[in-house]
Amino acid sequence: MGIEFLMAAGSPPERALETVIAGVGEVVQRIKA
Repeated sequence: MGIEFLMAAGSPPERALETVIAGVGEVVQRIKA
């Protein structure tokens, strides 16, 4: 989902990287929860 979302959003590289980091953080929190 993450990569397709970023490609669809067409965000600048900096924003895309921030989105990826935030997405990974959410997944990690869900796994730990």
